[in-house]
Amino acid sequence: MKTIRAVERSISILNAFRKERRSLSLSELYDYTELPKPTLLRLLLTMETEGFIVKNNASNTYILGPAFIDLANVVLENIDIRSIARPAMERLKQISDETVNIYIKSGINRICIDQLVTDRLLKKFSRIGDTLPLYCGASGKVLLAYSEKEFWEEVICETGLKGFTNNTITERETLYKELEKIKQEGYAVSYGEREENIISIAVPIFNRDGKISAALAISGPYQRLVDKVEDYRKELIKEAEGISYKYEF
Repeated sequence: MKTIRAVERSISILNAFRKERRSLSLSELYDYTELPKPTLLRLLLTMETEGFIVKNNASNTYILGPAFIDLANVVLENIDIRSIARPAMERLKQISDETVNIYIKSGINRICIDQLVTDRLLKKFSRIGDTLPLYCGASGKVLLAYSEKEFWEEVICETGLKGFTNNTITERETLYKELEKIKQEGYAVSYGEREENIISIAVPIFNRDGKISAALAISGPYQRLVDKVEDYRKELIKEAEGISYKYEF
């Protein structure tokens, strides 16, 4: 089946934007897309008119526009697991008074699709929509552990197991052992693997076919969670089992 060239070119522009490069100049967009500059300018103008691109005339750079906010909300609302899981998340937040998150796989990464943030002053949390690694952090390791082993290799090859802290697992065999352990025990813990002094505990949420759909997690500062890991693990497993029972997709 033939594809539409203009659409492909528009998508290449959108794909040039990433979390680490939210604002791009025309020359940078040219480098990332390799589109002819007249074509690139016409597409940018069209996308700007529709609200998908915003141009900063002062810096002569481009960013993604507000049209994506509405589209993102539609996507999130269509993820039914959020509404099913919300009561469980509220109970977990009340029990722990810490931040509660739900993550799903997004390619070789994970993305936060919902959260309840602690009211405490000392806190660290990912924002909804943040894309994070699968091979480090409790939620990422849970999502990876219950995936096919071929996917483990894909993640390892694509990421190179880059280290974020001294506690990040950066060796293939060590990660394999950790993932096998998670599958046996049914939960994962991260002691500062992605960010220093942060503990997270995560468990899997399954669909009706018994395949993993999401990871449910509690995270917070080391000093508050270090003696609570076992207690929160039990609560997470109980709530995740209830969500899995209701989640049919």
